[in-house]
Amino acid sequence: MLCTCTRRSQIRILVCRRKKFRCSQECRIVVDDIFHPIVTTSDLTTVIEPLMRSEREKKDMARLYQALRIEVNHEMDALRDMLLGATRMLGKGGRLSVITYHSLEDRLVKNVMKAGNVEGKIEQDFFGRINSPFRLVNNKVITPCDEELQNNPRSRSAKLRIAEKTE
Repeated sequence: MLCTCTRRSQIRILVCRRKKFRCSQECRIVVDDIFHPIVTTSDLTTVIEPLMRSEREKKDMARLYQALRIEVNHEMDALRDMLLGATRMLGKGGRLSVITYHSLEDRLVKNVMKAGNVEGKIEQDFFGRINSPFRLVNNKVITPCDEELQNNPRSRSAKLRIAEKTE
């Protein structure tokens, strides 16, 4: 996938997807190397490894492959479509509950629940009241308790947000 997209798209995937690399200069080095054929994940790992700090290498590699998975599967587009569809389909008093697992997802969900749009642009009426189709049920995001973390370590990044449709 990285070999077939434009240089701008490659930089967007590698840098904009939550700053997977420490700086865009390193990303450009990677992008230049990507123009050489990369057929397998080990080819990509060979290009990326020299840029990784040894103490964070495993975590950085996981984030790189997460960014690629998000892009290939169009996960953010699917989430955006689901949130906008739910906003249209829910009736007054209906509740929207969403569990997110990383900050990109969480930002979209938070924006829709607070502002009614994915950009997070808050619209106000003449009197300064926020025009949002949702009311947050919990002011704070719900995260796993210690017991849940003990039983299910993968839940550590999960965040639950709940909003009720007001319009």
